[in-house]
Amino acid sequence: DPANEDIYVTNDGEGTVSVISGSNNTVVATITVGIRLSLPEGIAVDSANGELYVTIGANNTVSVIAGNNNTVLGRVLVGLYPQGDVFDATNGNIYVVNLGNFANGENGTVSVIAGSNNTVVATLPAGYESAGILYDPANGDVYVSNPGDGTVTIIATTGWVVPEFPGVGVWAVVIASVATAMLLSRRFQASSVKALRPLSD
Repeated sequence: DPANEDIYVTNDGEGTVSVISGSNNTVVATITVGIRLSLPEGIAVDSANGELYVTIGANNTVSVIAGNNNTVLGRVLVGLYPQGDVFDATNGNIYVVNLGNFANGENGTVSVIAGSNNTVVATLPAGYESAGILYDPANGDVYVSNPGDGTVTIIATTGWVVPEFPGVGVWAVVIASVATAMLLSRRFQASSVKALRPLSD
């Protein structure tokens, strides 16, 4: 957290978040965000309001923490099994990647939370077994890894979406500037993203 220089660590087995002081590297607080094994995993900091957003995989929510006093302000209901999240300082939104019900063959999704009021303002489709998520401040795009189908879904935060970029067993989000540049000419509005397919090699 750039405002207080604390470091926040999720403990998925305990349902807590450990707060480490950046000045002396000691744990100064432990915040309960769920029950044991509730799977808090991803965490993002909203630099505009100082709040933290923790994905809770077991109950499909994001816990909102006030960074100034380390208290839980509330919870936001998102998609199935949220895995991680990122903050876009340009538009103030938080993007949450949801694994989805992959056992039934359903693709993952991305929930968009407005940092101004902590409500979900959009849900975007992603690939199969969506897991990792990364925001690139240089181009404003959000990258979502889909290891189940070996693709990366690229979302432009200005309201446009580009097709999924195919890979082989991709577990980590990989930014390929050349490939991204090629994809930019094939952007589609978010309303038509369901019709998109992974690009061929």
